[in-house]
Amino acid sequence: MAASMKIKLLSVLVAGVVLAGCSKMSSYQDKAMEFRQQCFGDHTIKCRAMMVDVGIAQLEAGVELVGKSEEQFVACRGRAAYDEGISLFHEKIDYYKSLKPNIFMRTVLSDMQTEFMPKPFKHEREFEEFVRNLDQCRKGGGSPTATAGAVAIQGKIDSNAPEVKGAIDTVAGQLTRIESTTGNAAVALNGRPLFTGDDANWQYPVRVFKLSQNREAILFTSTGGRGNSCESLFFFLVPGAQGVKPTPEFGTCAPTGSYAQQGDRITITLPRMGGNSVFVFDGTTLTEDGNPVQLSDSNDPSK
Repeated sequence: MAASMKIKLLSVLVAGVVLAGCSKMSSYQDKAMEFRQQCFGDHTIKCRAMMVDVGIAQLEAGVELVGKSEEQFVACRGRAAYDEGISLFHEKIDYYKSLKPNIFMRTVLSDMQTEFMPKPFKHEREFEEFVRNLDQCRKGGGSPTATAGAVAIQGKIDSNAPEVKGAIDTVAGQLTRIESTTGNAAVALNGRPLFTGDDANWQYPVRVFKLSQNREAILFTSTGGRGNSCESLFFFLVPGAQGVKPTPEFGTCAPTGSYAQQGDRITITLPRMGGNSVFVFDGTTLTEDGNPVQLSDSNDPSK
């Protein structure tokens, strides 16, 4: 009997980066797209190997991106912190390589179902701290320890137990979930469905974050259509005078995680293979582990 793959999948939804011509990021995007198309719901050794390759490609893209920010980070945190961070990236790449099935398993046993429960990366906490510091320095915030006490709100998120109940009144109008005569549901703005794509039936609000200037960022989840191995993804919906604007979908397929809000900066931490992924939304832009995420067909909540 085939064993189930008990893992928290890597996020494969990063669709772009502001650094044009970033070769490692392009490679990561290609591998991520291939994995999403072939392996959601597939628990074979072949897909385990592809998943590990996606993780390696993501980390290699991270090294390239960190290199672009070397001067800024060194000025912000110092040379020793930069060198230690680069070392952590390479150490984590080696860790991912150790998780990849051997050549015999990838060729002879590639279609065999597998259970996958790897031990976490032993320096995950230090790695996440470096990513947070990098993101802070790139935004001109200096040392994050200087403002750590200013976190106003923090807690847990669970797509299976959303905090939002009923309608949400926003500057753009009232958000509700409506059901059509065919039984399909969707999020609606002033009674009209926002999205009509494949995900619309599975989207609903999880939590409302209050921002400055009487604004809000509403965290939504999408919980269907990706097979058993990807339980939940998330996105923010930002209402404004001209309507509402979604961020790209993001996540690690895990339905639970944690949040922290510091001013207009919202940090979502979600578990994944070998540790956590950190997503930061500042009311305008979204990053994953310090890498900017851009909207595309593969991560558009409206599709």
